[in-house]
This record gives sequence, structure tokens and C-alpha cells, in this order.
Amino acid sequence: MAEHLPATRPACTHHGPMHLRPPGGSREQQYCGVWYDCRADRCLSSVLIASPALLADLAQQAAPARPAHPPREQSSPSTTTLGGTRP
Repeated sequence: MAEHLPATRPACTHHGPMHLRPPGGSREQQYCGVWYDCRADRCLSSVLIASPALLADLAQQAAPARPAHPPREQSSPSTTTLGGTRP
């Protein structure tokens, strides 16, 4: 978990530095990263610092998928819909 921690703590725009949420939760929650919360009275601000594993998975999903087949050649302006050529 320590590898997820940022160099500086996130800050609430109204109350200053946030506090690291105590570890725990499900494996899925731990995989996502670590949470910081503002502990000011009635402030519900929180920040998720994504884990390196989550960032890697998101980058892989965002990579463009290779097409199954090479792209078709585009028809030229001299080719008609039926495949013949214009005079």
C-alpha cells in the first residue's frame, strides 16, 4: 500500500490537508488505491489515489484495439457502386 502514497497529501479546498483513511475494505477496494478524507465537521470531501495496478489496467483498456482484418481499400472516384469504371 505504501507505494500508492503521494509525495504530498491531498488537500480539501476549504479545510486543508486530508487524512489517510485507515486501511481495510475488500480486496477490490484495496486494489483501487488509497483514500484520503477531510475530517472537518460535516465535510464529505474525499480523494482516491489510484493504485499503479489500476492505472496500468486502465491504460491497457484505453489502448486502441487492433482490427481483426486489415482495413479495406477505399474506392477511388473513378469506381462506380457496381465496381465498374467510369468512361
